[in-house]
Amino acid sequence: MTDSAGTGAAHARRYEDILVITIDHPPVNALSASVRAGLAAAIQDAQADPQVRAIVLAGAGRNFIAGADIREFGKPPRLPAFRTSATR
Repeated sequence: MTDSAGTGAAHARRYEDILVITIDHPPVNALSASVRAGLAAAIQDAQADPQVRAIVLAGAGRNFIAGADIREFGKPPRLPAFRTSATR
């Protein structure tokens, strides 16, 4: 098992060739800018690590992701933003 530095509200830990990214943003794991940043960093690290063969996303506590963070509603979008297209 290998720990990877957590960024924001998402933390990664590698178990052999599987990276488990845990979203930990209580109380409901809302998809805030800090969660998006943590996910983006963990996925980028996983893509650069040839030992990672799979990624598992999990939610800490009782929720996976309950939705958008309402504290960001009505404000300018904060990066990182998720793409709407799977193409690069």
